[in-house]
Amino acid sequence: MILFNRIKSFLFRLDYLKIYKSKYLYKYLYLICFKIVNLCRWVVSFFIKKKANNLNDFFKRIGIIWYGGNEGHTQQVKRETDFLEKQSRSKTKILEIGFNGGHSSETFLNSNSSLTVDSIDIGYHHYVNFGKYYLKKRFTKRFNLHIGESRKVLPDLLKKELIFDLIFIDGSHEYKDVITDLEICSKLSDKDTLVILDDVYYEKDKDGLSSVDNHNLGPTKAWNEFKLKNLVIEDGYIEFETENTNKRSIVYGKFTF
Repeated sequence: MILFNRIKSFLFRLDYLKIYKSKYLYKYLYLICFKIVNLCRWVVSFFIKKKANNLNDFFKRIGIIWYGGNEGHTQQVKRETDFLEKQSRSKTKILEIGFNGGHSSETFLNSNSSLTVDSIDIGYHHYVNFGKYYLKKRFTKRFNLHIGESRKVLPDLLKKELIFDLIFIDGSHEYKDVITDLEICSKLSDKDTLVILDDVYYEKDKDGLSSVDNHNLGPTKAWNEFKLKNLVIEDGYIEFETENTNKRSIVYGKFTF
């Protein structure tokens, strides 16, 4: 029984990162197992999509486990979820960069029955499509997921002359990508648009040195550059306590025009 549970746990935790890091025949064996497990998940998803109470319940029912090997999500931090929910109550059109599993999209959609969410994700993680499936079935036309790099998808939204009243950026953490996201998002905004950038970190250590790491270096540098150029006005900064080692924090404000 113990051996069976270990094998089951291993199979359910398989993802592309684990597969790509494996060598030789293990890589192909893991890939086959991964495809079989995901096929089973899709079958289960079809039957339980209406029974699941929320996204977390849906993922639990199909055996997708949120653990240290994935990117985590906003609903793991209640204060962050509460903040996003509060800010989106009065909004009608939200843009999100970085869908991941869909938890922040669900928070937005639950906060206001009349708002719509356009989310962007590169689609690397296998659970992206499961999150999309559940939210699309539940919120139908109020939710759209655009698969692709934000620097390629955002210009398409520009062509439609869309203006969003809340923009949540939590995609790539590379400096050049965050700068590009901010630049294009400023063109999808007006003077009242609230922009929220995840993983900006200001805290200093005991020696007065910045304690940013690879997780928040890019967003922090990009946001500070925008502030120095007076391209954005910062309205607030919040740090969140977490059980993991990653620093979780957000900054928010409005673009200048």
